[in-house]
Amino acid sequence: MMKIFVFLCMIVFIRSHPLNHPGEENPAFDYINDANKDLDKENFEEGDMVKVQNAALKKDWGQWPNGIVPYAISTVFSAKDKNKIRASVNKIQKAAPCMNFVEYGYRASNVPKNHVEVIRSGGCWSMVGMTGGRQSLSIGNGCMWEGTIIHEFLHAIGFYHEQSRPDRDQYVNIITRNIVGGREHNFKIASRINSLGVEYDRVSVMHYSKRAFSNGNGNTIEWKANPKLSLGGNKLSEKDIMQINLKYCSDVKPTTTTTTATTKKPTTTKKPTTTTKTTKTTRTKKTTKRPKTTKSTKMTTTTQRPGKACGDRLGACIAVQFNKGLCRSYNYKYYCPRSCGSCKGPKSEKCMNLKDTKYDCQSRAKRGECQSQRRRYGSVRWRMKTQCPRVCCDRGELYKRPR
Repeated sequence: MMKIFVFLCMIVFIRSHPLNHPGEENPAFDYINDANKDLDKENFEEGDMVKVQNAALKKDWGQWPNGIVPYAISTVFSAKDKNKIRASVNKIQKAAPCMNFVEYGYRASNVPKNHVEVIRSGGCWSMVGMTGGRQSLSIGNGCMWEGTIIHEFLHAIGFYHEQSRPDRDQYVNIITRNIVGGREHNFKIASRINSLGVEYDRVSVMHYSKRAFSNGNGNTIEWKANPKLSLGGNKLSEKDIMQINLKYCSDVKPTTTTTTATTKKPTTTKKPTTTTKTTKTTRTKKTTKRPKTTKSTKMTTTTQRPGKACGDRLGACIAVQFNKGLCRSYNYKYYCPRSCGSCKGPKSEKCMNLKDTKYDCQSRAKRGECQSQRRRYGSVRWRMKTQCPRVCCDRGELYKRPR
């Protein structure tokens, strides 16, 4: 009997104290869900967002000016944990070069009024967007994972959970019978969310995991097309990166999926009326006198670029220099066709699609900010390249590495 009793005690202990994971393999929200299970649900929205604002989440709502996010880390964290937080924040900054996360000393006199204060409180949570003044972001026990830290910082710069999008019912099923009592409100659709034209992202670091707020009877959210697929990620996805860049790095509005598909196959879309004739002539081989004439070359070029210059559309495309893998995303292929090599054209077209979003771009360029290494409230060079890409490109400085 004693052996049976000990065995049962061991089972209870193991079930209530799961083993630590050797690596970060689970979706970020799994860790958040575990860490926040005892938090007061009345003070939080969707599990880890502090209820402090009701304004609409427009493109610029809650946005940090110029993409500069001052933050300070509490002294309660060990040196190892501080470095983990910094490394996670750097992942966001690398994905969106126009942003700049500037660390200050904890409660130092020079900390800007509006800043994020990373603390160790109960659970993992954050406010959404810049709320004004000192705003807390908690990395509590069980939250010291890269994906979890990135998740909370994305809340801090203005992003909500992916499955709260108005179009989510097209992609996922919510299984209400499996949601723990009193947590059903965490699965509400937020009509205020603007996803900036980016498609729904099953593997977003901001997506709930399949068993979020489960009562133990099964999944609470499943992918419609294939319920067996996992939901949520533990790192920035390609679409996460695209949304950050669209929100902070350009005022250019995304186009429809149809336009994206058209750009994907430039050699077979919208052919000019004269192209058909030229193609027929080439196929029938009526003459061998001019198989490679200048006229034929021009028509081929026109077919590849039907009425559009071969040039990037965003200054944020400079990120492709550091991560060619971004070009696997259709969004990057559309906004960065030249950097991704999805179109061909003369150098004269390189800058044609770029648009400056600030009035003082010319004067700033003359001061050398397109290539400046100096810092003033943040990273001048990346902010300049994303706000004034046309001017920098015309000067031949957009794609050059800073001095």
